[in-house]
Amino acid sequence: MTTDEFDLIAGAIKASYPASKILADATAMRFWYAMLKDVDYPIAENAVMEFASTSTFPPTIADIRKLCMERTKGPLPSFDEAWGSVQKAMRMYGHNNPEQAYSTMDDVTVSVVKNLGWTNICTDENPSASRANFRIAYEDQINEHIKQRQLPEIVQKTKQIQIEQNTKQALGTKETKLIENAEPVNERVEAPADLMDELRRKLNGGETK
Repeated sequence: MTTDEFDLIAGAIKASYPASKILADATAMRFWYAMLKDVDYPIAENAVMEFASTSTFPPTIADIRKLCMERTKGPLPSFDEAWGSVQKAMRMYGHNNPEQAYSTMDDVTVSVVKNLGWTNICTDENPSASRANFRIAYEDQINEHIKQRQLPEIVQKTKQIQIEQNTKQALGTKETKLIENAEPVNERVEAPADLMDELRRKLNGGETK
């Protein structure tokens, strides 16, 4: 999205919510543009139109990005759809063919199934408990997936760089502390007195000096 196209988006938002102070100054305009410029203009325009049609309150950046991602990434399977695909795979392939079973599921469902264990799910004698465990794990995974795919690319890249840098720094600090806290090694080790006497006898022909 170009700056001129964003000006049209901003104008549409302001016109839809005239009583709001949204996008009221240059700082706000710059920040909103930085957070939305990776979205194609037609996608953003349609998202704003949907939001303005359904909400009496002005949008946040997250609101607009969520609607944009629904248009570019497609909807994610509901819990019922995901669990249904797992049950179908169980009937078709059983617990001995996990790779074939995974090929029939979406990526999020596969990730959850692997974490819980395909064999565990297939052989669980309590289907209700297995379903409940899957639901908890799947909803957690879906929420995280939605959050991650809404992030602008520049935010994702910068976040990853910062994580890597801080991880290296933390490891370096830990190694330094381990070295600092290590017990000193005595450079000179005193031999026991009886051993010294034995050495003297040998050096002096069997007599102690």
